Amino acid sequence: MATAGLVRIAFVLIVIHAIAPATAHAQSRHDDWFQQLAGWSEGPIVANQAARRLEVRKINSNDEAWIEVTTTVDPVRGFSYRVDRAGGSPSLQQKMLKALDEEGRTWNSREQKRTALSVVNYELAVDEMRSDEVEIGLTPKRKDDLLIAGHAVLSRPAGELLRIEGRLVKPPSIWLKEVTVTRNYARVGRHVLPIRLESQLRVRWFGDYVFSMSYQYEVVDGVHVAQVAKR
Repeated sequence: MATAGLVRIAFVLIVIHAIAPATAHAQSRHDDWFQQLAGWSEGPIVANQAARRLEVRKINSNDEAWIEVTTTVDPVRGFSYRVDRAGGSPSLQQKMLKALDEEGRTWNSREQKRTALSVVNYELAVDEMRSDEVEIGLTPKRKDDLLIAGHAVLSRPAGELLRIEGRLVKPPSIWLKEVTVTRNYARVGRHVLPIRLESQLRVRWFGDYVFSMSYQYEVVDGVHVAQVAKR
């Protein structure tokens, strides 16, 4: 039963802040940084095709699995995927595939508003201002399994989203004691898009699992693109 919780957690991690709009420009005032941050999770859906690799493994165990899929996101037709290769535990493979099925069912839902990095969902504060980055603290205003307690990092001066790090303020399953997550972003063509997700899950009585997903974009807005370097 513990791995049933992995379906929900994998789905949650996939959809959190998974949609990014075209680039905007931020100023140095705090409220402008906050507006810039909100824009990355509230913007229009970016049409794309990507090769994704999803992996789950149990720490200090041979229990692991991976799948490689080609995903297509279209603002009109929604989300679809094709399995290209897979290996490891058949049970864990199925958990990840079910999570992708759930992702497809949310593209026309209101999940985007629930995850937005805005003052509606978070108390925001500029925690640190470095020469090339701005770190913004994220304190959820409610206990929701799609919200993260942690921080987001924007580049300076462009204000592009670089990464989000923290823990889910409410684990999405009673089996999960704690879930930490890091999502990395990078510019691909005219857009800033997610390129890698990593998470560690502490499952009650069953130990720790590591979940990861990497993206290799092939087509964005109808234009073929080169592989983006991972950050």
